[in-house]
Order: sequence, then C-alpha cells, then structure tokens
Amino acid sequence: MSFKSVVGATCACLSFVSFNAGAVIVNADWKASGDNLISNDLASGLKWLDLTETYGLTYEYVSAQLGSGGQFEGFRYATNTEVQSLWSNFGIDLSAGAATSISGQDPNVETAAGFLGNTWNQYASWDYPFGTSGITADITGSGHYALGAYQTDWGTTQYETIGLITIDNSLSSIVPYGSYLVMTSAVPVPAAVWLFGSGMLGLIGIARRKKAA
Repeated sequence: MSFKSVVGATCACLSFVSFNAGAVIVNADWKASGDNLISNDLASGLKWLDLTETYGLTYEYVSAQLGSGGQFEGFRYATNTEVQSLWSNFGIDLSAGAATSISGQDPNVETAAGFLGNTWNQYASWDYPFGTSGITADITGSGHYALGAYQTDWGTTQYETIGLITIDNSLSSIVPYGSYLVMTSAVPVPAAVWLFGSGMLGLIGIARRKKAA
C-alpha cells in the first residue's frame, strides 16, 4: 500500500473528529436517513439533538414533550457542565462566568454550528453567519441559562458563558436559542480506540479495492 493511500485513509477518519484530540464526535441520523440531526459524542456516550429542532421553543413546551409519546421522547435537558464539556471538544471554553468578545472570527464556532445547529444564522443571517446557542437544565433567577457562541458580520466573535442570560420559561418565542437535549447512547468508547478501529477499517477497505483491481 502506498504512503498516499495511507494518508488518504487517515484523513477520511479524522473528518469525523472534533478539534479536541480526546473526543470523537460524529453525525448520526435521528428520524430519517441522512438528516444528521444527532451529534454523537463517543467519548461521553451522549447523543445531542440538533439545536435547530428546538429553535424558538420555550422551556415549558420542550419539557412537556420529553415524556412518553412526546416530540422529544427519550431526551432530557443537558446541564451547564455537560454543555461546557461538549463545547470544549471544539476548542471553545464556555466556563468563564460572563460574556466575552474577541476581535476577528473563530473557525471553531463555525465547526460547532455545523454539528450542533446554526441557530444564530436562522435568527438573522445578515448579521450572524455562524453561531449556536441553547437553553440548559440549570436554573438562574426566574429561568434557565443559555450557553453558546456566535460570529458577527462586523468582525467579532461572542461567547455566551455561565450567567450571561436568564431565559424566562414562559416566553412564547425564544430566539436565537434552541434547547440542549441529550440522551445516553451505548457505553462510551475511548477516542483513541475509535480512531484506531476506524483507521484499520479504512486501510482494509483500500487494500481490498487494490487487490480487486
């Protein structure tokens, strides 16, 4: 097998991996083949529903749909800690305790929005090309926290960290937020093991194609 083939197989495997080498996140389907509405964190064993599926829905409504027969049956609200851990996989720290803003664009925000759902673009695409934010299970004041990050068209990146926003549970429309909903999947698989297995499958596939030719 040529060096070029090995590199190609390795790159194909790495396309599933977030920027944090200790975690592997892959897209998966929720209701229909190819919908890619689940982000499966293989390290934590948590499956995250795309935030665009709960975009603009209140905490009260979503909570009522978590039970048997509900729209989001099997899911639960994620905690601040779980959400922060998820974002750390993309190289973004949401644990600072206040809103932060930096000059320029952060490519990690675009990557996160690609996995988790581009809610800020739905809110106002002419101002916010990439970004995603959602409500968590943790309570502050009269509502719940919202965490996330977004980029602006005027050259800044904004990080929404703990304590920034209190979401009123009874609001009829919450924009640009979704809800962080998770369910537990199979037993977590160490990232290194998953990568090794994927790489071996890729190399075997290439070897078989070469042999068949």
